Amino acid sequence: MSGLKNLVIGAAGALGVGIGLKTIISSAAESQKTLAQMDAVLKSTGDVSGMTKDQLLALADSQAKVTTFSKGTTEQAENMLLTFTGIGKDVFPDTLRATEDMATAMHMDATDAAKTLGKALNDPSAGLSKLTKQGVTFTDAHKKQRQAMQKAGDTAGAQKVKLQELAREIGCRAKAAALTAA
Repeated sequence: MSGLKNLVIGAAGALGVGIGLKTIISSAAESQKTLAQMDAVLKSTGDVSGMTKDQLLALADSQAKVTTFSKGTTEQAENMLLTFTGIGKDVFPDTLRATEDMATAMHMDATDAAKTLGKALNDPSAGLSKLTKQGVTFTDAHKKQRQAMQKAGDTAGAQKVKLQELAREIGCRAKAAALTAA
């Protein structure tokens, strides 16, 4: 009976180690895939975001420390945002934070939130309806301010107006979620 007990304990231990190794290998493979995609999108867009890979990785790392989103999930959201060539370094970090706030508030996947917000900011005029469909409201004053900025060639300013209104309505949700027991 003792031998059988030792055999079962040994098999269970080996199985646990095997499952742990599989998880580690799978996680590393996913991380490599995400970083390869980041390299590809930076290259394909001519790095118009103005964000370097090191800056993107540091931003993802800092967000992972203060939100419930992992570094890998944040990097995937960054990859989605990078595909929108109208989002530059002046608003990229705020856009990423807004993405995670939107994902938290609206119970969305971070990449889906990045896609929605990216579409809304890439073309501030046409993108207004994207955020309105998500429940974000803009006053006439906001609309006029955004239009004036865009007309003057200040796309980043027009994007900041949208981000400020979004922050007013759903801001800091990702950080708040990270402070809960869950």
